[in-house]
Amino acid sequence: MTRGPVAPNDVCVITAALAALGFLLVAAWGLLALRGRVRLLAGMRRLHGEVRALRDDLEARLDALEDACHVAGLAPPEGGSKPSDAADRLVELTESLRRADDEFEAFEAAWSEGQFTAARERLMAGLQKVDGSQGWARRLAIEVDKHLERFASDPGWRALEELASREWKATGEVLAAAAAAPGHGALADPGFRMQLLAHAESLAEALDRTLVARRQIVAAGADPLERVEAAKRAALALARLIGFKDHIPGAGAIQARVGEQLPRVLGEAHDALDGTGDRLLSQLRAIESLGREAETALERGDLWAADVLGRRAVTGARNLARWFAVGIVDAPTWGGRGIAGTAFAVLESALLPPVGTLAAFGVSLLLGAGLGGAIGHALTGSSEVMESQGNLALDRPAAASSELDAAHGAAMAFDGDPATAWESGESLQDPQWITVDLRHLAPIHAVEVLPLAAPRSSCLWAADVSTDGSTWRTLGQATSLGAPQHSAWGRVVAPRGTLARLVRVRPIDWGKSGVGIEEIRVFAPPRIAR
Repeated sequence: MTRGPVAPNDVCVITAALAALGFLLVAAWGLLALRGRVRLLAGMRRLHGEVRALRDDLEARLDALEDACHVAGLAPPEGGSKPSDAADRLVELTESLRRADDEFEAFEAAWSEGQFTAARERLMAGLQKVDGSQGWARRLAIEVDKHLERFASDPGWRALEELASREWKATGEVLAAAAAAPGHGALADPGFRMQLLAHAESLAEALDRTLVARRQIVAAGADPLERVEAAKRAALALARLIGFKDHIPGAGAIQARVGEQLPRVLGEAHDALDGTGDRLLSQLRAIESLGREAETALERGDLWAADVLGRRAVTGARNLARWFAVGIVDAPTWGGRGIAGTAFAVLESALLPPVGTLAAFGVSLLLGAGLGGAIGHALTGSSEVMESQGNLALDRPAAASSELDAAHGAAMAFDGDPATAWESGESLQDPQWITVDLRHLAPIHAVEVLPLAAPRSSCLWAADVSTDGSTWRTLGQATSLGAPQHSAWGRVVAPRGTLARLVRVRPIDWGKSGVGIEEIRVFAPPRIAR
């Protein structure tokens, strides 16, 4: 049998189909590349927040260790051991924190230039430095505590009393020398000198109280543990006096940092956060609170506290202005967005080079969609749009195995308001369930649950359906773990053709929280709207 020549119309159709297929393949490639990039950005932003919290925690640990490290080296050696080098090790840990900050700055530079692989490497390097320093800080705290215990022995206590007398005398000499020195700095102000003197006297009185308290404890025949704690308190009081004395020469720089530098960098932080809403204001308020504490400490002459608080506030404000410049824009999500909306969200955040990927994705998607639409229209003669039929369970009659009280009844899970919730009055060890009556048989497509728990991802439940209330069929189990980003709704999809009048949700595992559900939604299959 001889075949005839291919008609021109057939060639056009085949060519158009192949072109559409090619464009769609390119569009799919661009979509996958875009989705992978978005996930990378979102993961790095989450990691950046966790690393920042670790870094701030380490800085607070080092600040808390400073006064103890000052006096640990003054404790008498035990058994021929060398004096403590805690102060030197604290300096090393502080330097390690600064090196971690350098890695974070390199991360920010790479992020802003779109070099996301390099940015991730720098962020991981900073995390390793901070994480390693956290362990060393914990070990240093244990070692310093052991050195402070040596003051509880009779030789250690005599050494501490001698140090207290000597340091108080040295503090007076440093104050007198600073007041007599020429210049127009902070100590040139008589009122400020009086504040410093008053604070020095308060530190000396606090030290005297700890010394007297220890003598009274010994005279009363206290047990060794009480003697150790009394010796530690006295040693720390001595450390605060030493810290104050050491900060007197730098009083002018401390006053400039708190009174001049801090307001300036706080202004920069305010500018950097302008227009971002309330998401980061709580962190800014915490930094401002540190600044106010630093000012209060300076007013009462507590140079050591003013220096520590001032440094932390300046660092926090600078980080707020600098770090959030690269992480302030929410990473786009796939849940609740269309493809075009996601692409525009990425473009708006200016975080997704190369442009070629987006260009290929956009052009191929538009051309592929156009050709596909033309061919689809030619084949079907009409277009179809799927639309949801809404929540079938909204305000329907509900019942539950138990209720905590009237304000947390079963109906609260079907009122459309996430601010209300059903909470069980029984423990998870008892069988739990909550049921809604749709009032008529209806096709079921999906059951969605918004659990009341922290974290929600630890909640596991099963969804059942019934046509008569006596025979139940399980559709499946779900958690919030697989929900789209920024969503906590877990979803069970019903097999095609499922009919039900009653829908039941059975909590299986709720972590450490009591059983509670904010909302339950039941959806029918989307219908075609011409």
